[in-house]
Amino acid sequence: MTNQEKPELDEKTSKNQVSPFVSLLVIISAIFIIFALLNDAINTPLVRSFDDAARRAKIDACESHRAFAENKSPDDDCSKLGDDQ
Repeated sequence: MTNQEKPELDEKTSKNQVSPFVSLLVIISAIFIIFALLNDAINTPLVRSFDDAARRAKIDACESHRAFAENKSPDDDCSKLGDDQ
């Protein structure tokens, strides 16, 4: 390499480098997002999925019983069965 080409090479590498401030900003943002997601996961109750499944099972059983019952009464509303909170 000649002396004329060497400054151009240094100039190109300095343009391609990321500033430490931008790197720090990206890292802090990533950490903040990870902790926000973890906080949301920790605060979500695990029982919720089981409650939804149990509620859906009650409604399905009611609708099945209603479909095969001999005396079908329109008063039976199976969708309100799961709203016992």
